[in-house]
Amino acid sequence: MGQAGCQTTSQNEITYVRSDIVRLRRDVEDIKNKLDTPAPKTNTQGIMRNQAAQRETLLELKEGQQRAESRTEETRYELAALRQEITNLKLNLIRQMESLRAETKAAAAAPARTPRTAAPKPVKTPPKSAAPPKAPPKPPAAKKAPPPPAPKPPRLEGAIDFTKLYDTAYEDYQRQNYSLARTGFEEYLRMFAETDLADNAQYWIGECYYAEGKYEEATAAFRRVIERYPTGNKAPRAMLKAGHALLQLGRKDQASAMFQQVIDTYPLSSEADQAKSRLKKLKD
Repeated sequence: MGQAGCQTTSQNEITYVRSDIVRLRRDVEDIKNKLDTPAPKTNTQGIMRNQAAQRETLLELKEGQQRAESRTEETRYELAALRQEITNLKLNLIRQMESLRAETKAAAAAPARTPRTAAPKPVKTPPKSAAPPKAPPKPPAAKKAPPPPAPKPPRLEGAIDFTKLYDTAYEDYQRQNYSLARTGFEEYLRMFAETDLADNAQYWIGECYYAEGKYEEATAAFRRVIERYPTGNKAPRAMLKAGHALLQLGRKDQASAMFQQVIDTYPLSSEADQAKSRLKKLKD
C-alpha cells in the first residue's frame, strides 16, 4: 500500500507539472504573438521598453518551462524505479518459494531411519525336577524411532537489485563519463532486457553517442528505442533526438521526416511541439 500511495503521489505530481507546462506554453505563445504584432510608430521608446520587458518575461517563462520539464523527467524516472523495485521483490519471492518447495520435497522423499532393537535372548528350559520356572523376563520395549528432522529453511541469497547497475551507469553519464556510462547501459540490457528500465537504458546509450559526437551511432541507438519499445515513455524523445542527430549528419530530408513522425505519432507530447518548431525553422 505504501508503494501504491507513493506511485499515486508521483502521478499526481506529473499531472500538476504537465498543467504548469501547458500554462507556460500558452503564456509564451501570447508573448510571441504580441512581439510579432506590428505597433504604430508613435512612442517608440515606450514600445522598445515594453518589448524589452516582454522579452525578459519570455526568458523567465522559458526557464520555468525547462525546470518543469526537468521535474517531469525526474518524476518519470522515480516511477520507473518504483515499478522496477516491485518487480525485484516479486522475483525474489518466487525464488525463495521455489527453493523452499524443492527442499520440502527432498525431505519428504528421504526414508525415515528407525533404530535397530536388540533381539531377546533365548530362555533356557529348566529341568523338570527343578522348581517351577519363573516367567521369562519381558523383552525390553523397543524405543520409538525419533521423528525425521524438520527441513531447514532455505538460505536466502541477496536480493537482486536490477536498478543498481542502471543507477551507476546514469551517474557516469551525469559525470560526462560517456564511454563508461554507455558500457554500463549495454551491460544492463544484456542482463535485464525485459525490465521496465530497458527502454531508458537504450535511450541513454543514444545520448552517450550524441554527446561524444558520434551521430551515426546515436541515430541507430535512438531508432532501436523506437523499434523495440514503441509504447515506452522514451519513444517520443528518442524519435526527436534521432531527428537532431540526422541534422548533425547533414541529412535534412530524413531529419524533417523524423520530426514529422514525432508530430504524427505523439501529437500531444512536448516533443511534438519541439518538432513543429524545428520543422518551421528548417522551412524558413
